Amino acid sequence: LSAVQSGQDFNLSILLRTTVHLPRVTISVGINTLYGTRVTLLHSSIAGYDLSLKPGTHSIVCHMPRFPLSRGVYIMDMDVYSVDEVFLSVSQLKQLMVDASDFYDSGRLPPPSWAGFCYVAQQWDIDTS
Repeated sequence: LSAVQSGQDFNLSILLRTTVHLPRVTISVGINTLYGTRVTLLHSSIAGYDLSLKPGTHSIVCHMPRFPLSRGVYIMDMDVYSVDEVFLSVSQLKQLMVDASDFYDSGRLPPPSWAGFCYVAQQWDIDTS
């Protein structure tokens, strides 16, 4: 990856190879600040996906519509495990660059100094009654 744009669809691809059948696998990807603060967690089981890997090479994709993180540099870590065994645990796996984009389709974004970690889709209404 060179960079991901906030507000754009983002597909995180993970290439895994196994020599044995792994019937119940969880993939967990943490996205952290450069200082180690967890910003969000991508977690196959918590998201409701039970993964099963047969022997061979697998391309596993986590689809994220309208990626919400604000501009900055983040560090990803990853764990692949089953109920009773950790198959892979990698800290500081990959640096993730997030570029600003027009997340709100308004032509405006908050300055980076007070934008926070993520953008939230929102709608504002005025009740005039």
